[in-house]
Amino acid sequence: MVTSRAGEAAYLDSDGLGIRPYRLLDYSAAEWDRAIRAYSRVFYRPPGSTGPGELDYEQARAELRQAAARGLPLREICTRPLTLRMMFELYAPGLPPSQIDTARLYHDYWERRVIRDQRGADQVPTSGPAGADLSPYAEALGLLMAAAGRPDVAQVDVYDRLAARVPRGRHGLREALRILTGRGVVVRRDGRLAFFHQSFCEYAAGRALATRGGRAVDELVAQVERHPDDLFLAEIAGHALRELEVCSGDASPVVARLVASAEQQVVTTGLRVYARLKHISEPVATRVRELVPAAERSQARQFVDLVPTVVQPDAARWRADLAAAWAHPDPDTRARVLRALTRLAAQDPGAVADFLVEHQCLDWATSP
Repeated sequence: MVTSRAGEAAYLDSDGLGIRPYRLLDYSAAEWDRAIRAYSRVFYRPPGSTGPGELDYEQARAELRQAAARGLPLREICTRPLTLRMMFELYAPGLPPSQIDTARLYHDYWERRVIRDQRGADQVPTSGPAGADLSPYAEALGLLMAAAGRPDVAQVDVYDRLAARVPRGRHGLREALRILTGRGVVVRRDGRLAFFHQSFCEYAAGRALATRGGRAVDELVAQVERHPDDLFLAEIAGHALRELEVCSGDASPVVARLVASAEQQVVTTGLRVYARLKHISEPVATRVRELVPAAERSQARQFVDLVPTVVQPDAARWRADLAAAWAHPDPDTRARVLRALTRLAAQDPGAVADFLVEHQCLDWATSP
């Protein structure tokens, strides 16, 4: 049995290789409801009992269900097994921030599991060497995996290639990996090292490149352009540009470069990165909105689906982005715009109502 993301699986000749595909989807509404109930019982106190936190598990479950049902970006976190578990590990016995999205979740996870060791929102961070900031080691490991093009590396290669590049050399590296393993960030399997999930490997590599900035980010983009079908690299680029934004950097020039590519897969990466960023220069945003109406159907559909998954600073951004998608001739893209609006209505019903009127959405939806 092998596992792959859907995008990478599309490159496999399943008929020629005799592969029998089995697609694992996000949780359905019923499944994530059961998952939230199960996690709440583990991470929160029983009703009527005393214990840490103000909420019992029934109250926590109700709050999370309501936020997900309202269509807030929290929904994506709740419908994916990995991010749902990460959310409970980080924020229980409290609740996650109301305006949380996946990018914030990964950033907070790094803050509490790599920069310090804090197991749960109410726990005091570990003191002494065991609670040290291990970012240099985790970032170096992520970069090594990115260079290898795979989310795990042989343990012997880690020591041979990283000892001279991290604080305190081989001894410091050995101790850091031991602590990161104890924190659950790194796992050891058959003489190889990996992060607890491939997506966190991609985040570590992207964060490392963002903190280095400048030439490191430029080289990453050049690699994406040279290898447009490398989706592992594309995900690293996405994390790098989102972290660059967090570090008060401007990812707009990089987005402009990606969407101007002659390679459609690079354009797809650029559109996905743009949709996940909170701040973008107006000239680049205008250029993206000019591209979307004529984009490939798959690009336009992905673009629309991402819009409600990110906490944006104001409604003007998503209104302009969805207006560009509404101009696409693909009926399914327009239907996805309407679904996105149903989610955004919980956050800003007035802006959604204005959009529906301005673009005559209901006339289109009810026309034969």
